Amino acid sequence: LKDGQFFCTGLPAWMCQRLQRRIDTDEQGLRQQMGQVGERMLAQLGSGMFVVLPAFALWLKLAWVDRRLRYTEHLVLALHLHAFWFLVLLLVLPDWKPLTTVATLALPVHTMLAFRRVYGGRFIGRLLRASVVALLYLVTLALVTVGLALWALLA
Repeated sequence: LKDGQFFCTGLPAWMCQRLQRRIDTDEQGLRQQMGQVGERMLAQLGSGMFVVLPAFALWLKLAWVDRRLRYTEHLVLALHLHAFWFLVLLLVLPDWKPLTTVATLALPVHTMLAFRRVYGGRFIGRLLRASVVALLYLVTLALVTVGLALWALLA
């Protein structure tokens, strides 16, 4: 907004029109729209997992390409790990200190044990590869989160 008027430069016309519909409203309507962005973003979280999970499996495949496992085997491990991570998240939500501590400590231990079971190898090699996968995974999560935020603003 410039001098109370909406203007849009550097974006495609359809995106500018959608943004204008969201922003070019009275102050109360704008507050209501911005309050709903978080809800719309949470509603699309499941769709974001359909991008994140296969990407995580791809990072695993690239990190352990010498193991000659099929992509689907990496995908099964990715599903297993994500199920465990969501369980840990569920246990951390009540904010009971002893349970939170145990769950937080179990997360990296279980992940590294799963990597040992599936991929084998030495601990240092697994740790280095897991670190690279974790970095790529964080980048993927950030990009998907930005995409979900943009979708929530424009949808």
